Amino acid sequence: MIDDTEAPSLKTKADRANYIYKKLSDAGASPSTASAILGNFTRESPNLDPATMQDIGGGKVGEGRGIAQHGVGGRFDKDPLNLVGYAKKRGKEWDDFPTQVGFILEELHPKNKRFGGIIQQMNAMPLEDASEYFRTKYEISSDDPKKSGAAERQAYANSYLNQYAPEYAAQQQGAQQSQDDPYADLPDIGGQQQAPAQEQAQAQPQQDPDDPYADIPTMGEASPQQQPLAPPGVSVGNPQPENPQQGQPKGNLDINELPSLPQAMLKAVLGLSESRKKQKKTTIKQQNLAKIQTNMAMKLSNRKYIPKNKSKR
Repeated sequence: MIDDTEAPSLKTKADRANYIYKKLSDAGASPSTASAILGNFTRESPNLDPATMQDIGGGKVGEGRGIAQHGVGGRFDKDPLNLVGYAKKRGKEWDDFPTQVGFILEELHPKNKRFGGIIQQMNAMPLEDASEYFRTKYEISSDDPKKSGAAERQAYANSYLNQYAPEYAAQQQGAQQSQDDPYADLPDIGGQQQAPAQEQAQAQPQQDPDDPYADIPTMGEASPQQQPLAPPGVSVGNPQPENPQQGQPKGNLDINELPSLPQAMLKAVLGLSESRKKQKKTTIKQQNLAKIQTNMAMKLSNRKYIPKNKSKR
């Protein structure tokens, strides 16, 4: 029954949906939460008709009553807080629409020991999660989501959210896409999204710490931004000779005369050459010193032993 005298704007389903949404919003429900609850009620009572009785097929009527399908023998007429008793205290019939909405809000009040806090919990959830939470905690429908119409409830909820709060709906959809796409917040570079620095580092080949040439760039690789230092005897760039008439000093190598290779590679090659020359000189000195020591040892071993207290004969 719909009391047109008290609420003359409740003649259509859209009017009744507006009434429920406003009442839930006044009770502290977010747009997502109010839409999720409305979606569940629409699944229970497609026209949001307060006189709806549960149809279990074959012309039989089940226990559910009203827009929330409160069950006979429980929350409809037997529980300490029940719909029939709530309506009688207010001089109304149980199928009065504003009375049913008032009873639902009484159940959802934060002080209610059984259902208090549901709205607050749902406010922190995405729309789909909030719809499922209300189905399992308040409607307490079948444990099987398919039998209970979980997907249908969520579809109704999405429709209501887009109707009542389109900007809020777009915001939630964007947040959900960001959660599904780990690269959604990364800047778009050249039309392609850039992977995180950690994944870029993993994609780079690992350098061998024991490789003395690990830092030398390969052919075609860009040379370092810093100007390399030239090894002894090598000039970098295009230096002017100290004496223009004499030209370049003898033995001074100009990098510009070499093939166009990366400066860092030239530095490495020339540096290694100088290093090997020094190493070769050191090795020769060590070998000569070893020969001298060997000759001295051989001479000492060939000398005869003459005691100090005896003279030669």
